[in-house]
Amino acid sequence: MGKVRKLLFVICLIVFLVSAFMLAKYFYTGHVVQKEFKQLEEEYSLEELYAENSDTFGWVKIEDTKLSYPVMFTPVDSNDPEFYLRKNFQKEYSAAGTPFLDGYTDLENSLNWTIYGHHMKDGTMFRTLLDYDDEGFYEQHPVIELDTVDYGKHRYQIFAFGKTDALAEGFNVYNYINVTDEYTYNEYVRGLKNMSKYDTGVTPQYGQKIITLSTCSYHSEEGRYVVAAVEIE
Repeated sequence: MGKVRKLLFVICLIVFLVSAFMLAKYFYTGHVVQKEFKQLEEEYSLEELYAENSDTFGWVKIEDTKLSYPVMFTPVDSNDPEFYLRKNFQKEYSAAGTPFLDGYTDLENSLNWTIYGHHMKDGTMFRTLLDYDDEGFYEQHPVIELDTVDYGKHRYQIFAFGKTDALAEGFNVYNYINVTDEYTYNEYVRGLKNMSKYDTGVTPQYGQKIITLSTCSYHSEEGRYVVAAVEIE
């Protein structure tokens, strides 16, 4: 039995050391990724970012949070509308990816722009979105800023947020990538507000532009968390 115990101890020790190494590697990689994005932010100029990478669509930010990142766009006709899912700004592999606008978006006609970002366990990327489950957080962070290369700088008032599922039946956020008519617009707004954890008192009116930020949430296998905001005049 002594030998068996020793063997089990060695196996457990190896598992522990491997797990500790993987965890340390994860957080170190996250630190490096954030350092790269921080440098981009400090040198922030959309014109310069676009000159460096013409996939740059803009920069999204929620004041006084970690959420401050470039937004990329590779339209569906580029053959890789999710190119930045696992790529950094320099187009190199990165588990954290870079936030990107849905490649199927009709930029000129859609009244909704959906932006995706990863939920990183170190609290970076779009992990901040899940903090909106706390009503106090919403009251302190009600605005999303989006500065774009071609469409100027805009501020958006958050009006809905909550958990959903990528494969949700009935109302599904991801069926509204392009919203171009009044019926679909009102249906989308109604669905978002019904999904929201509580009523913000803000209801967009047809014609007002909406942005939807989306990230993974682990309440289900295909769980997602979304935050929707309407442009402030």
